[in-house]
Amino acid sequence: MFKIKYTKQAKNNIRNIFWYIAWDNLIVATQTLQKIYSSISHIQIFPYIWKQYNIYLREFIESKYKFRIIYQVDESNSQIIILDVLKYRNTF
Repeated sequence: MFKIKYTKQAKNNIRNIFWYIAWDNLIVATQTLQKIYSSISHIQIFPYIWKQYNIYLREFIESKYKFRIIYQVDESNSQIIILDVLKYRNTF
C-alpha cells in the first residue's frame, strides 16, 4: 500500500475548507473533513481508478461534498502525494 504525503498547500487548503464551512455549520464542516480523509483513504487503496490528466497528475472529485483532490502517484517511493484539495461549485 502507498504512503500518503501532503504538500503544504494541500494541508492549508484542507484547513481553509473546514473553517470556511464551519463559519456557517460546524457539523457539515466536520462531515466534509471526514469525507476528505475517507476519500484520501480510497485513493491510497485504489490510486489508479480516478481521472488522469497526464502521466503525473490524477484527480478525485467528490460531488456531494463538492471538493477535488489533485494527487500524484510516486511508485518509486511507494507514496501518493496529495498536491491540492479544492472546494468547488457543482456546475453540472
